[in-house]
Order: sequence, then C-alpha cells, then structure tokens
Amino acid sequence: RMIKPSDLGQTDITLAEWALKIPIGYREAAAGKKFAKLEMSRTKTATQSLLIAREKRIADMVQLASNYAASNKVTLAGASQWSDTVNSTPVKDIRTARAAVKSDMGLYPNVAIFGDKAWNTFIDHPDIIAAIYGANNFGIVSEDQVANKFGFAKVIVGQSFYNIEATAVNADLWGDNVVMAYVPQSPTERADIYTPMFGASFQHEMTPPLVQTYDQDGSEKVELIEATLLGNEALLMPDAGYLISDVTA
Repeated sequence: RMIKPSDLGQTDITLAEWALKIPIGYREAAAGKKFAKLEMSRTKTATQSLLIAREKRIADMVQLASNYAASNKVTLAGASQWSDTVNSTPVKDIRTARAAVKSDMGLYPNVAIFGDKAWNTFIDHPDIIAAIYGANNFGIVSEDQVANKFGFAKVIVGQSFYNIEATAVNADLWGDNVVMAYVPQSPTERADIYTPMFGASFQHEMTPPLVQTYDQDGSEKVELIEATLLGNEALLMPDAGYLISDVTA
C-alpha cells in the first residue's frame, strides 16, 4: 500500500496585499533631533495597525459559528453560562469540547483562545479554582495552570481591541467565547503536509511587514511611512476546532 500526496485534498490560497501609509509633514521633520523618534513612532504605528487588522480577520473567522459543524460548537444560555457559578459546568464543557475534536480528527485540541471577558468569567468560577487549587483553597488562576490541567500546549487570552470608525468606540477583537483547536506548534509539523491543522496564516517571505519611506508624489513637504503586509488566512480543517459561545450572561 502507498499513501500518495495526490490523495490529499487541496485548498487554493491567494495572498492579498494590505498597506497603510502615515505622513510626516515637513514642519514635523524640521524638528531636527525629534525626527528620528517620530519616524520610528509612525513606523511602529503603521506596522502594529496591519498586525491588529490581521488578528481581527483571524478572530472574526474562528469565532463565526457557521464555520463549525453542529457537533463542534455550543452556545451557552441561562444556567449553563459560566457566570452562573451554581449550575454551570465549565470543567465538563471544556472536556466535552476536547473529546469532540478528538472524535473528529484523532487528536485533542492543543490550543485554547479565550476572549478577555470569557477568561475572567472562567477563572472566577468556583469549579475552576477548585480544579486548580483543590477544595477550600483560593488563588489566581493562570494560563499555564489551565493549560496543564486540561492538556493544552498553549492557552491564550485575547486582549486586543480595535476602534469602530463609525462610532469611535473601542471593541474587543475576541468576544465572550472560547476557541479550542489543534494547531501544529513546531516548524517541522507545520511543514508536513500530512499534519492536520485547524487553520493557518500564510505570509509572503517579506515578513514582518515591509516598511518603506518616500516623498508623497515627489513633494518634499510630506514624507510617507508605508507598511505593507502580503498574506492571507484560512480555515483548513474546521473539524479540528470547537467553539463555545456566550459564556457570560
């Protein structure tokens, strides 16, 4: 018997280009010694903005319930929400999610991403505190402790936010949700076409974002700091993930 690469499914990924320009006016540049710091600051702002935009695309994709099969998602409501510290069962919910992924693709999820609100609700739950510290004890629960307790290689708390332009209101990228998924952790695993993975971020070799500086339309009055990112993101194996939504009432 032989396993042939041609037997594997294929997904076409088209890289997209994102760019952001930030100007420095000639009056600002005339500040002399402050210019270098200003250029560094604008470069950092442009680069970080592109990376936040990429994180938002990923967060939107992996928190969209329609991307998951019915067996790989649950929306908590009422007494099942973890903010109900008497009736809810967060330990059971996490174990159920892990078992569902294992049943679908043969491996347990090794990464868990909590939205900031979901995380605070989770670590304040008496069942979680007892699971980590034992009955009748108390302590602050950390990401590493949760990872060790539930068998994750990594637990991440998403704390990034973005500004909604229309309303000028800041909003969390990661909502009141928990995403669990199998994501290869080593470069060797990621390079192996036979390694299953929930999703991936594809990038051109010019990573981190390319930054260029030039005059605007030949003008010497405005210098532009431009950051460019060439890449894309994709869900490759939705069965390798599980979504728990609305954990807080």
